[in-house]
Amino acid sequence: MTQPEPLDLDARDACPLAEHCENCRATGDLDVATATTAVGVYCLTLCADCAERGAVPDPDGWPGAASRVCTHCGHLGIDLDQMADALDAERPR
Repeated sequence: MTQPEPLDLDARDACPLAEHCENCRATGDLDVATATTAVGVYCLTLCADCAERGAVPDPDGWPGAASRVCTHCGHLGIDLDQMADALDAERPR
């Protein structure tokens, strides 16, 4: 029996691109990125400069992070339990 492919929590194909960088508000050279929190992985729009520097804004604490992670789960077509399982599978044992 073959193992199922692991979920790609960083997949961004279904994630929307905002009109500005969520860190510096720039409007050019934008792309969707992902960020990992203790709650899970979420998507956001960053300009190339912020993405290169790893400049990710605070997702507004735990409630904001949880909301953004839930939204990203929707983009991936999974639920929070599936994300938690995928994150757990990535952790070294």
